[in-house]
Amino acid sequence: MKIQFTMKTPDVVSESIDAAVRNKFSGTEELSNVELFQQIDDTEDLRSELTDLASKWFQYGEDVTLELDTNTQKITVLLAGD
Repeated sequence: MKIQFTMKTPDVVSESIDAAVRNKFSGTEELSNVELFQQIDDTEDLRSELTDLASKWFQYGEDVTLELDTNTQKITVLLAGD
């Protein structure tokens, strides 16, 4: 038997992506202005890229559906809209 669980996770996608981006660019405090502006562009590009990727599974940036297969005892994250 398969059971689907849809969970609403407001802010978890944006907060997790923000944390990942901050972690990637941590330790770069001593940058020149040019490097700083480049980092801001890189940060925004990475945030957008990760948000687009997460949207494959998180509908509206917050709804995710898991499917439990009781026969195999495995959980699958379903694509958004499936």
